[in-house]
Amino acid sequence: MKAILLLCNLLCITFSTSGPKVDKGEARAAFVLLNKIRINPKAYRNTFQQFDDVQPKHQLKWNDTLARVAKALDMATRNYFAHVDPDGYGINHYIHKAGYALQPTWLKNPQYNYFESCNAGGLTGEDSI
Repeated sequence: MKAILLLCNLLCITFSTSGPKVDKGEARAAFVLLNKIRINPKAYRNTFQQFDDVQPKHQLKWNDTLARVAKALDMATRNYFAHVDPDGYGINHYIHKAGYALQPTWLKNPQYNYFESCNAGGLTGEDSI
């Protein structure tokens, strides 16, 4: 689940006259790359040195609910880049609000974030991974 949220948070956002929009093709390319890395991390050890000891994992399945919870579009729309939104809420709050049961201690502080990561500077979704 953490990896899905990471990917969701890395969705590329494009801007148009009607405001930012999710680039679904870019999101798909990043999701495909993430799954390739998960099933064969050793193939990417030259790119990601920390993967030397990582064991293969199963492929992820896209989850529309978690994609909606991801904050990439919100960050683009409201012009911020942070683990906590301008209203003071972290991703734990939004995952719980979407119907997922979380440990009660994970909800004590509305700013808690045990799932997503932010990455700046990548020109594409794949670069961000």
